Amino acid sequence: MNTNLAESFNAWLRNERHHSIGNFLMEHIAKLDSMLVKHKGESNNWKGSIGPKIEENVLQNIANGEVYLITPFMNDIFGVCIEMTFLNVDIMKCTCICRSWEMLGIPCEHATSVILSIGHNVADCYKFPMQELIYTGSFSSLETHDMPFMDDYGLV
Repeated sequence: MNTNLAESFNAWLRNERHHSIGNFLMEHIAKLDSMLVKHKGESNNWKGSIGPKIEENVLQNIANGEVYLITPFMNDIFGVCIEMTFLNVDIMKCTCICRSWEMLGIPCEHATSVILSIGHNVADCYKFPMQELIYTGSFSSLETHDMPFMDDYGLV
């Protein structure tokens, strides 16, 4: 996988990108649909509600967050002290000043330290419904019965 999104896309569709738009679209949808079906099958084997890589990240966040000092504020807002830096974590809004929790959907190390300090379970704070939504449906097939056939040169 490349860091450049366009390069990654081109590498993934190396053969299809030279076809006509219609054929490219059909092949892209078929390839994406088969990938989603494969990942859906793999997600059925997960032990918990999240995948093993995400679970590993959460456990790492818990381990990293064990050393932080927590200061409770009002309205379920907590301060996390890291050396000379003070970060705010809002448990009710599921936010941290680092914004990692909002962007990734899993509690960052600051949030996990707060969640554990107040006796809550970190697993209750995952935003895994988005993962379920990704795999619940797949693409519905495109109606192509009245679409003219085009060859690789774009000729009908």
